[in-house]
Amino acid sequence: MTRDEIVIMMTNVLTALQSMKKLPAPNIKEVEAKTDELISKADQDSDKKITLKEFKDYITKDKQILEILLSADVAKKEDLGTDFGTGTGAAPDLDPDLENECNPKSIEKSRLK
Repeated sequence: MTRDEIVIMMTNVLTALQSMKKLPAPNIKEVEAKTDELISKADQDSDKKITLKEFKDYITKDKQILEILLSADVAKKEDLGTDFGTGTGAAPDLDPDLENECNPKSIEKSRLK
């Protein structure tokens, strides 16, 4: 996705998340700030584009989004693994091994048998 495509997507995502919290839709400055954050943190190969894998890796580690999903009962702590970092919030701080905790390799191996 290019930056323009990400802005459109982030507008939709942030509007939906704000709606879950019963808050007004985000303004353009909020959308652009979250877009810039997404690009700076998710663009693993620094090509100024975000692949689906890069997006998934980022979105499952974004504390603000995870807290909203938890508070709206869309996700549960058990779904996020056991390592919740050092933060005091409902969602984990940036947890580099969250993907492995949520999708352990042992599950993949058991599916193959």
